[in-house]
Amino acid sequence: LTALGRPILVGISRKSSLGKVLGDPEAKAGSTAASLGAAVLAYERGASILRAHDVREHVEALTTARAIVAR
Repeated sequence: LTALGRPILVGISRKSSLGKVLGDPEAKAGSTAASLGAAVLAYERGASILRAHDVREHVEALTTARAIVAR
């Protein structure tokens, strides 16, 4: 999708699929930690817009990831 040159929106925050990945087949929502991991991975793979419930935590996770990659 990044080859299209358009912004990519990812909305994975608290999705039940994250809970299911972590082993809860009846999950109604994913954990904050799972949401943060998915968001950082999406950003690293080209997402430019992230929809998030826990905005401060997402900003901190992305800021940390960018700082680590920049070193």
